[in-house]
Amino acid sequence: MARKKDAETVEEGQAEVEVKPTIEKKEQWALKCELTDEELLSFGSKMADAQQELAECDAELKSFKEQIGGRKAVAEAAAGQYGAYVRQKYQHRNVECRIELNYETETMTVTRLDTGAVIDSRAMNRDELERLPM
Repeated sequence: MARKKDAETVEEGQAEVEVKPTIEKKEQWALKCELTDEELLSFGSKMADAQQELAECDAELKSFKEQIGGRKAVAEAAAGQYGAYVRQKYQHRNVECRIELNYETETMTVTRLDTGAVIDSRAMNRDELERLPM
């Protein structure tokens, strides 16, 4: 009986049998491996470092959110105020005015110096009448 390897035929009695080749190759498979004490200590140290980093990130994030929250509040207030100016089409400002106390007519008149418009004219009150000019 003659036998040949690797995809050749082998004679057995009267029938021929084809022998299929065996192929070997190497691959990486992810398999469960028990950790050594040294590896456990190393991973424990790395875990502690990662937890510390996480705590620091949380603290920085909280601080950053507070800063951004403050900036956002300022921006919201400004946008609201400017929006009110646009809607109302005016803004209160300090404007220099002339106050005229006329003791003959017993009237007080307030005039804007920037436009010359009279913004108030009324009868003088008792306190104003008692303050006569010298």
